[in-house]
Amino acid sequence: MIFSAKAYMKDRIGADVQEKILYANQALRERGLTDQQVLYTLALIDHESVGSWSETIVGDGGCSIGIAQWNKCVGNIAPATYEEQVQLIADEMASKFAEFDDLTALGKHNAPSWDYNEKYINKVLESAKNFI
Repeated sequence: MIFSAKAYMKDRIGADVQEKILYANQALRERGLTDQQVLYTLALIDHESVGSWSETIVGDGGCSIGIAQWNKCVGNIAPATYEEQVQLIADEMASKFAEFDDLTALGKHNAPSWDYNEKYINKVLESAKNFI
């Protein structure tokens, strides 16, 4: 799949979300991620933030917060701004893609001790279909 340098969602979305997606796209590309890795990471963010792209989204019964769903119940603190959250995700995913194959890297984002979980990967890949 060829993924253009301008990432955007298939469905009509607000300009604020589009700007967030383009910011994330740029941050990932600055770290040298391939087209497929950028697509996977944008899909990961879309999946983890339940499509909101909000730095304040709360999930997992109140334990997880932000676009990457940092687990505050175990002491993790999400950075305050969307830009800070994206920069951390971009650094983390660049490191994981350098160490693991692409699908394993996605899972390792979810949990460092992660063993391959096809159900989780399929959910992320389903979110990838939102992008063209």
